[in-house]
Amino acid sequence: MSATGAFAGYTYIVKFLGEVSGFSQNTVSALFMAFGVACLAGVSIPGALLDRFPHATPTTAIATQAVGMLGLYVAGADPAAAVVFLVLMGGALGPVFMATQNEVLRCAPGRTDFALAANSGAYNAGIAAGAAIGGLVLPLADVRGAFLVGGLLTVGACVVLLGEWLLPAAKAARTAKARPNMRPLAADRGRSPSTRPRTPHGRIGHKPHQASPGGGDEA
Repeated sequence: MSATGAFAGYTYIVKFLGEVSGFSQNTVSALFMAFGVACLAGVSIPGALLDRFPHATPTTAIATQAVGMLGLYVAGADPAAAVVFLVLMGGALGPVFMATQNEVLRCAPGRTDFALAANSGAYNAGIAAGAAIGGLVLPLADVRGAFLVGGLLTVGACVVLLGEWLLPAAKAARTAKARPNMRPLAADRGRSPSTRPRTPHGRIGHKPHQASPGGGDEA
């Protein structure tokens, strides 16, 4: 979903920078250089954090991508703001794919070849779907609308990741809250042997031997 959102807008970034932001063709080429540098920096920094923060890193990257795309939609007509949000989008685009690759390798350590192929296929399908969605939006809401739709799709991907991250924590909190009210297992099954009443001879559930009047023992 994040790839679909990203490429719903990024596919038409040249049109956006020229028509909405008012940059010349030469400036657009320089901005693509800045976009690439931001993407490279975005890949380098989260690479050191993925092992320590496997859930927070992709969530942060996708949230940054959403801010960049929605920022371009809202303030892309201002050249300075367009540069800032373009760099944010570039810095987030690379880490998203790298984070999904890392998660795939963690979940399928014994089938890395199939897992990587599936992840690449899903990402490429997202790129194609995003370009198609952006193309459908262009005649209806111009190129700014493509970035709005892409930003909203990216927000949806971020919500899914946050839900996956927060639901286990909420479940654990509910379990911990209910645990003080749970009765011990021994109490549910009856008294434990140590609390059962004992006979004077220390045996559980047996009568003590009694001496008969004739001098013999009687059970």
